[in-house]
Amino acid sequence: MNLKALGIVSLVMILGGFLTVNYGPFSSPSAKTPCKEPLTYRLGDIDSRFDITKDQLTKVMKEVETLWGTALDRQLLDYKKDGKVAIHLIYSEDQKRTEAEQALAKRIQNQKKYIKVLENEYKDLKSRFEAKHNEYQKMTTTYNKKAKAYYQLKSKWKGKGITSQLYSRLEKIEKEVKDLRSEIQRKEENLELLRQQTNAKSRQLNTLIDQQNELVTRYNRRFGEAKKFNQGRYIKNGDEERINIFQFSNLAQLKVVLAHEAGHALGLDHVENPKSIMHSIMEKQDIFNLSLTDEDVEAIKDRCNN
Repeated sequence: MNLKALGIVSLVMILGGFLTVNYGPFSSPSAKTPCKEPLTYRLGDIDSRFDITKDQLTKVMKEVETLWGTALDRQLLDYKKDGKVAIHLIYSEDQKRTEAEQALAKRIQNQKKYIKVLENEYKDLKSRFEAKHNEYQKMTTTYNKKAKAYYQLKSKWKGKGITSQLYSRLEKIEKEVKDLRSEIQRKEENLELLRQQTNAKSRQLNTLIDQQNELVTRYNRRFGEAKKFNQGRYIKNGDEERINIFQFSNLAQLKVVLAHEAGHALGLDHVENPKSIMHSIMEKQDIFNLSLTDEDVEAIKDRCNN
């Protein structure tokens, strides 16, 4: 009934690796006079393979508007049906890889939860078996003592005349021995059944752990190495401006990529702080509590005050 150590199940979660966000051919910003009027944008094509609706994308962009607006306490971005910058979600091989990674990671996490449930069930069965086994051993010890006393007393008085009082005592001890033996046999049967259940649960758990380890090995082999790729790109060709988004794991990550590309559309270059929205690599930003760093604020102020 040995249980394999759950510690062998280790998961290297590297969702997408190092995510670089670059911009393409870049010339002057959209507004002739920087930041005097909000830069307008519109929603373009959304590939149906992305798990996102236009309403969700609109909400994320509203949050991006608010984010950049806090820097100068005025609106820098504004949605218009015919806005200058078109936002497109273009499904790429990187997104396909990310979704495959997410699916496998989710499967591993779900199986990990199931392993925990089975582990608790196994521990409960094992604890019950040990408790019942201790009861069985104590009862067996009591039985052996009573049986020994009975047979010693019976052997001592065998062939001799005994009093009715002694005979009654022998009968009482004999009944206690028989009752104990019957109870022990019943406990033996129950204990054997519990032993089989415990071992079956152990085998089930170990099989699941083996499967989990195989999944983790597959995950690490396929996704364990960091891979650089572009999540998004701001492009300006003549009068045409667009933000192309190629890959994101969740809405929080989409928000930081859109905020970064919107910064490029406003005329910003990359900054040095790795926690900044305008840093070239999306790795150290707090995407679930996104805010502008001092470097982001300084960059937009320098741009809009020129």
